[in-house]
Amino acid sequence: MICHGRVNRLHRVRRAFVSVAGAMVASGWMGLVPAQAAAAVNPQVRANQIQSLNDMAAAKGALGTYFDTLTGETVAVLPVGSGGVTANLAVASPLTEYASSVGLPFRIVTATIDKVTIRSIETVLTDFRAALPTAYRYAFFFDPSTQKVVIEGDAPESAFASILREFAGDAVYRQGTMSIDSGSRSNDPQPHSGGALLVNSADSEFCTSGFTVSKGGTNYLVTAGHCYDLNTMTYNATPGINPMGSVVYRATTTVDDELIQSYAQGKIYVGPTTLKPVAGAYDPVASYNQYCLSGYWSGVTCGHTDLTNGGYFCPYFCANWFTIFGGTPPQQGDSGAPWYLDGGSWVSVSATLSGHWCPSGSTTGCSIYASPWTLIKSYFGVSIVLG
Repeated sequence: MICHGRVNRLHRVRRAFVSVAGAMVASGWMGLVPAQAAAAVNPQVRANQIQSLNDMAAAKGALGTYFDTLTGETVAVLPVGSGGVTANLAVASPLTEYASSVGLPFRIVTATIDKVTIRSIETVLTDFRAALPTAYRYAFFFDPSTQKVVIEGDAPESAFASILREFAGDAVYRQGTMSIDSGSRSNDPQPHSGGALLVNSADSEFCTSGFTVSKGGTNYLVTAGHCYDLNTMTYNATPGINPMGSVVYRATTTVDDELIQSYAQGKIYVGPTTLKPVAGAYDPVASYNQYCLSGYWSGVTCGHTDLTNGGYFCPYFCANWFTIFGGTPPQQGDSGAPWYLDGGSWVSVSATLSGHWCPSGSTTGCSIYASPWTLIKSYFGVSIVLG
């Protein structure tokens, strides 16, 4: 697992830009309506429409939704239930009617796994963190497109053998490289902004600022919690010059974020020198495919799909309710970077970057892990600062 922080200068290696592998195609109802992105004039409005559909599906007991990259559809996975598939079609009627009314391609598929099994696997995997040597990292999530709990990590598969036997057919392990992604943006004047380079006084640990929040009348920059220890002074590019602020709040369990007290504004970098104001903060929406990431080392990459929400990220402890994105993988030094939707003259922020997993020796088919806005807001008791 690659956690995009605490990167050494010797590890500033650019990774190839790739796209995540397409979601599995499943049969079911489909609506003959325009493509997901084409109908979205305002990306946040479109995200809100998809979230409404997701909420309606969840109220009907759906195990999740996902975006089918081959058909352009949002797909809801509904349990069979006592009424069987016929009952599912009746349940789906209001969902398909709503999707059609907002021009959203949509279909349903019938689940082959139940929520009790999913929760059992998640509980076992959360408890497993204490038994696995700390040299190994892993993450896991329920993938609606395959209807399996996916475990991604850098330990040998044998480490998870007993779990895979117990939940054969319902859990799969992907061994690869797990990274915590720690590593003008490099000349960020006051008031400071998100998407800028962060470095400690030893010039040894690099991360990216996320976005600005407020707590008790004081402004803070959010970044990934694995980046710096409490009370660490951070700087922009060069230690001792242009201080960004000191880490004053740090989550050490359940949430991978920390707050840097800073003279900061409600804007983020969307290019080397270009800033855009923050117009709001909203959680990522499962199956929406227009998210952008603004990391110092990777720059801006867009077109990321929210593959699913509610995942677990276990570098040293298990933080939950993580969002898993697909798309171009970030680089070491991008940890803490803001996820957002670009509205042209504004952005709405959604999450901060924590890390990513890629298959061994490859940069395709990667999963990117992020802390959603509501998780940060509720843990620290903060509000977003607008630009």
